[in-house]
Amino acid sequence: MIPARHVASHGLLVFAVMGMGPHDPRAARADDGSRTLAQICDEYWEGTLRASPTTATSLGDHRFDAMLEDISPAGIDREQQRLEGVLAQVRTVDESGLSPADRLTRSALILELENGLARISCHAEDWVVDPLGGPQVSLLSLPDITGIQTVKHATDYVLRCSAMGPYIDQHRANLERGLGAGRVAAVDQVRKVLEALEALLAQPTEQWALCAPLETPHADWPSAATRTFRTDLTAAVRDVVKPAFARYRDFLEQRVLPSARPQEKAGLTFLPGGAECYRKQIRIQTSLDLSPEEIHRIGLDQVAKFRRDLGELGQRALGTGDIATIQQKLRADTAMHFRTAEEVERKAEQALARAKAAPAAAAADDEPLPVGMAQRLVPFLELLQRTAKDEGYVMWEAAGDFGA
Repeated sequence: MIPARHVASHGLLVFAVMGMGPHDPRAARADDGSRTLAQICDEYWEGTLRASPTTATSLGDHRFDAMLEDISPAGIDREQQRLEGVLAQVRTVDESGLSPADRLTRSALILELENGLARISCHAEDWVVDPLGGPQVSLLSLPDITGIQTVKHATDYVLRCSAMGPYIDQHRANLERGLGAGRVAAVDQVRKVLEALEALLAQPTEQWALCAPLETPHADWPSAATRTFRTDLTAAVRDVVKPAFARYRDFLEQRVLPSARPQEKAGLTFLPGGAECYRKQIRIQTSLDLSPEEIHRIGLDQVAKFRRDLGELGQRALGTGDIATIQQKLRADTAMHFRTAEEVERKAEQALARAKAAPAAAAADDEPLPVGMAQRLVPFLELLQRTAKDEGYVMWEAAGDFGA
């Protein structure tokens, strides 16, 4: 996210340091550029919230609570044109007269816009079937980010739920378009989504996550408003959302699954245009111009390092450096498992004490740990210690160093 406001506030301080007085023409030009950049950032951010209403909701901006993202081809084209327009604008701002902070803002905004356009150009919407972020997850997670304090909030939430039917149908139409172009998801992803949809559709309407806001009392609302919220939300989920998900399930089962790519061809390179999109994703995710081959080599090197470290750790803790044996012991040997929440908490306390003592011990041994390692462990171990109080928590009980 690009900070949209307050980007023009550093100008006078920088001008003073540079020796530019208030009447210096250079100061006037820089101030104009800073104001222009601030305005562009404001307009970009406002457009982003409008184009992504659920993002706005998650940030506490309720202006777009009744809306969902427009994932139609026309909507995607509008978003592309918006980003292209902002990019053209920000490139007209002369960075030579900007403060260091504003130059950074300008370059960050350009990168964000370029990444957004690259992402759109890959058209993931016409083939991605996502077990983790698809509509069966993202839409049903909306109650977690939606604050409903007023009757207006409730009315907007019902409208948003009513918009989920057309949204899911558009997602289905996008996938149909992708099928026609030979672009389709891998079989495992499709099967996982189908399993999730079957479980979802088997639930009674009142148990759907979308109905969770009905459980929150609102003593300050008129009783009629409370009844209307319950009636309208239940009807929207039962009569609009649930049937749309059923259509989506049938479409995946009948149209997508038979054409889905086998798992050995799950990579982007097996899609038309996939190799170029993979390069774009590298740039988007890392900001680096690396080739797929370089990324692959980095991954192999890291896996090899991890296996070496695991072997050394296994030798110390389990008496074996063989990776397969280590994995088998951790997975199947019940002696390696915690049996009670108290055991988890005790192990966490021991590891936490070691982590806190590690910097001093390393200094005494004159063998310093990697910078920040112990400090980075402490929050995780504190979380583990708290989590251990949950009786349902299960984690490997590991001897020696594995417990750290």
